[in-house]
Amino acid sequence: MNYKISLSRFLVGFILIANIKFFSVPGSYAILGSICNYYSKLLVCLAIALFFVAEHIIITKNKYTQVVIAFLLLIGATIIYTVINYPNQSFFLILKKYYYFGAVWFAVPLMSFLKRNNNLQWFFKFIALIGLIYSVYVILVKIVFNFTGVLLIDTNMQYIQMRGGSLRLARTSTFISVSTIIALSNYIKEFKNQKKFFSINFLSFVFGLISIFWVGMTRISELAVVVSGGIIIILSFKKYMKVLVSVFLVVCLPIIYQTIMDFYYSFYSKETVLGTEVRTEGYSYFLSHMFDGKIFGMGLVTSERYHSLLYGAEGRFILSDLGYIGYIGIFGICGIVFLLYLFRTVMKTIKKTYQNQLLPQYPEIIGYLLFFGISGISLAFTDAQRCLYLPIMIILYWIIDEIVLTDKNTIKRGITKQ
Repeated sequence: MNYKISLSRFLVGFILIANIKFFSVPGSYAILGSICNYYSKLLVCLAIALFFVAEHIIITKNKYTQVVIAFLLLIGATIIYTVINYPNQSFFLILKKYYYFGAVWFAVPLMSFLKRNNNLQWFFKFIALIGLIYSVYVILVKIVFNFTGVLLIDTNMQYIQMRGGSLRLARTSTFISVSTIIALSNYIKEFKNQKKFFSINFLSFVFGLISIFWVGMTRISELAVVVSGGIIIILSFKKYMKVLVSVFLVVCLPIIYQTIMDFYYSFYSKETVLGTEVRTEGYSYFLSHMFDGKIFGMGLVTSERYHSLLYGAEGRFILSDLGYIGYIGIFGICGIVFLLYLFRTVMKTIKKTYQNQLLPQYPEIIGYLLFFGISGISLAFTDAQRCLYLPIMIILYWIIDEIVLTDKNTIKRGITKQ
């Protein structure tokens, strides 16, 4: 392995691990908290810039680099609108708070990196591995806490909550849910092509599920993983699934019905009803601001002078909990246009996969769309903590569109070789 490959792999791994705050191990905040925490992504963005330089990128035109550029144009236009509309906010003040939008550039050097030297295989394995490590770690944290009351995790990096009398580490679901779905789709390929029953992908998927449902307890992440994972499994084994799913639905219908009802009522329990009401009010509030600037929403507000505008009169609304609605409240019609462009680009790749009769081999192309679509109901991809959501989504679809569909021979030396 030459120096460039080693450096690039190190930087990719560093970016992903820094984004999850180095697993929030005790002492991590004291060392790196000022530049790497749930809200600060300075270290992540710096590593992305170094990765960009290491890859010596000349941007090539394809539909997914155009998505990256379109997003940056949206951010640039919104910044200009904000500076004009809010005289107390300078360009530098806005940049200081919202610099993490630049993390979308991560997708561009990845396009160059993944085309070389079995990096595609390595990339998927690494995501599964850090997802496995993170899942096992937070599960052990909860087990130790249940027996001893001791928290073996940095409480400045994680938001410590109790739900139903049980420890909840909601922030861990942000990355683990993504790695769980990626691990599932790649495990199915291993199983179908190499008859592997146990692997890093399998363990990452299993422990990821345990972590999401037992430790993270974020209901939208749970729903997104179950629906997208179920679709991936069904489409992967389409020949056998019709009978199995029919039998399963008939036999387990009462259980399925009860699970759905429990999920619905979980939003209105004594512990969660207040949060549900606040979120519902927040949806209405931000929708009412989507036309503040005609084609923009309220813009990228930063100054404390506009605190009540960003958080509501009582300071109750949190953008990170409002998903697409909060996003629309900020970016308005321009934001909707970008979303339509993003999903239109993704649908073109899905159509291309279907026309090439590759949907059974790559069912994750539907699963990923469902995952990002559902999680976006309450988890905004424009928040600092999810600043890698968009570039990862872009790269997952670019892999299939540019590598698999353009050069089918890379299937053998790339994804399915895991």
